[in-house]
Amino acid sequence: MEGMPTLLNQIGEDSCAHDFDSRHQVIGRAEASRAFWWSGYLPYTRTLTGGGRQAKTAAFEVDKKEPEHVERLRARFESNSTQPPDALPI
Repeated sequence: MEGMPTLLNQIGEDSCAHDFDSRHQVIGRAEASRAFWWSGYLPYTRTLTGGGRQAKTAAFEVDKKEPEHVERLRARFESNSTQPPDALPI
């Protein structure tokens, strides 16, 4: 894994957005967040080209057992995208 993820913002109790590998990774479950920190990889995502800040690609975690999970994450991320884009290094 090259580099380390940078926390963009906390978008819910368990949800957060990271800037990593030229895209925004939006994660909604603590289990997936831990796995992402160790590997830099999210196995199942819905990717929106230009869906992040400054028209970056945004990859949203998908929960195969709960299809509406990705839409809730997207709504939370979009409602928080008006916050200042200053990244908080971890």
